[in-house]
Amino acid sequence: MPFVSERSDDFILQLRTLVHNLRLIDSLGDSVDLSSLEWVSPLTTLPLAATLYRKGRKVSGSSSYLQTVHFPHGVDEVQSWRAGQTYFPILKFSTQAVADLERLTYGFARLVLQSLGPTGNYIRNAWFYAVDELITNIAEHSQSPLGWIHAQYYPTKGILDAVVLDQGRGFRKTYEESHRVAYTDQQAIRLALQGRSVKDDVERGKGLRTTKALVTQSALNGKFLIISGGCGFYAETTKQTWLNLGDWQWKGAIIAFRI
Repeated sequence: MPFVSERSDDFILQLRTLVHNLRLIDSLGDSVDLSSLEWVSPLTTLPLAATLYRKGRKVSGSSSYLQTVHFPHGVDEVQSWRAGQTYFPILKFSTQAVADLERLTYGFARLVLQSLGPTGNYIRNAWFYAVDELITNIAEHSQSPLGWIHAQYYPTKGILDAVVLDQGRGFRKTYEESHRVAYTDQQAIRLALQGRSVKDDVERGKGLRTTKALVTQSALNGKFLIISGGCGFYAETTKQTWLNLGDWQWKGAIIAFRI
């Protein structure tokens, strides 16, 4: 059974494609043929890349686009991003390298703002804060040695898709170990979306809430998706919904947004 390419810009349909392709990996040997992947987005690309990298699979048949964004191994240096390009390559970053995290935050935030064009100080400042919180949360709480990030701007569609993820302990285990209370995946994600800090620090923990509000409740008119464990949450300007992922789970967290 081949890997499935995307046929829609819809986040939910893209998520189904991602789940199909991730399930397929376990049925394959050490070598993975990606020649059937004709069209992909950050949501279907980054989790697949991180999984193939973690499992140590050899990849062949990658399209020119996948090669351009450095699928599946990614790059290790923020300097691989250049001002003016429409994509932020697949980048895996050490959660221990503080100086690199600062450069990553700045470079990634700049790509997003560049794609948006002229913006007010509110959006600019809120965006830098949100990106810093997302990346810092992975470094401080995921207990994963690596975080991953990827973004693509589509000029003809006027949209930018971006994904940040880790393969760590996930929201549920993070809150359970901190609060010493049992949670479901949905309850843990809800706490994160409410801005509840793992350490009950009123000054931290607002990254997801800020990002969701900035993306969906402003002139950006965007879409927001979070996956952790066996639960998902999707929001856009006019609606939001919880997603039941059945028996499929993501160990860690995936945060995707479109603006």
